[in-house]
Amino acid sequence: MSTYFIAFAIGVLFWGTLSDKIGRRLAMLSGIVIYLSGNLGLYFAQDFNIVLLARLIQAFGASSGSVITQTIMREAYIDTTRSKVFAKTGAAMSLAPALGPLIGGCAQTFFGYRSVFSTLILIAILILLYTGFYLPETRKTVVKSAKIGMLKILIRIMTDKTVLTYGLLVSGINGILFSYYAEAPFIFIEHFKMTSIQYGLIGIVIALSTPLQVQWL
Repeated sequence: MSTYFIAFAIGVLFWGTLSDKIGRRLAMLSGIVIYLSGNLGLYFAQDFNIVLLARLIQAFGASSGSVITQTIMREAYIDTTRSKVFAKTGAAMSLAPALGPLIGGCAQTFFGYRSVFSTLILIAILILLYTGFYLPETRKTVVKSAKIGMLKILIRIMTDKTVLTYGLLVSGINGILFSYYAEAPFIFIEHFKMTSIQYGLIGIVIALSTPLQVQWL
């Protein structure tokens, strides 16, 4: 998981800059293709080192969805509509880690562990097709060249008190959340002797909280 997040963090910086240069649509399509490539690597991997490399590629591609999606929403919506879209998107995204263990547990139990990766491959292909056919370009003026160096941007970000405050808040929340996702399978499956499907059902409890979030938006 640490390998995944390192590549994801690097990718966020890369895709944000690239989408300013080549546009949101092309950058998003490129990221999805890389994500798909990572999933293919995981499916065919025969060595643990290949698995780690594929996870790096997968995370790097997946990070495009995080930064570019938020940028597109900022450009496509305004005022209170934008806030509602962001809130509903965040609530919907919380379903993924909640339902993921259940879907993955069922796939692994009935079809083997490689079926988890084949499911991700199928999802990536569907997202790629949908994006290719329906995602418009929201940035009207594409930046040809960056006027500010990446190093200066990083220094400005790291010295901004507001960014640091919100960054620490998000880091703390994600640290707790993903610590659970990393350790929970071992605790419930190995210690409490649950099956993969039984563990996945625990995610339903988390998923049920999503409608409670949405009704207050």
